[in-house]
Amino acid sequence: QGEALKRLFVPPNASRDIREGIEQAGLALKALQDASRREIYHALSPLSLQTILYAMAKAEDEEYKKAVSLYLTSLRQIKPELKGKDLKVLGLKPGPLFKEIFTTILDARLDGKIKSREGEMKFVKKQFLVKEKK
Repeated sequence: QGEALKRLFVPPNASRDIREGIEQAGLALKALQDASRREIYHALSPLSLQTILYAMAKAEDEEYKKAVSLYLTSLRQIKPELKGKDLKVLGLKPGPLFKEIFTTILDARLDGKIKSREGEMKFVKKQFLVKEKK
């Protein structure tokens, strides 16, 4: 691939990005084997859309294509509904805990354990407010 990029006169920065994308796509595809919805999300969410589409095109196994399609059509839209101000109302202080809370909420949504804003609020109260009071 390096030779092809040189022959096509691809600028060095673009060439580096292309090679990195190809490598990332290969690693992501390996992570998709027997992956849960959560694992699919976390394997693909850091990647650019171009890299994800390349991974889908490169995937030979139908399971991998379905996993990438699931990510593109639904998983990537899943986000926590609660915001930082909601956590502040619960008496939590902004900081690293907020990131942990939002990641945990996202994972629970991906796993189908939470389906609504109210569910997120109950989840945070149960999982994090008890810890804060100790």
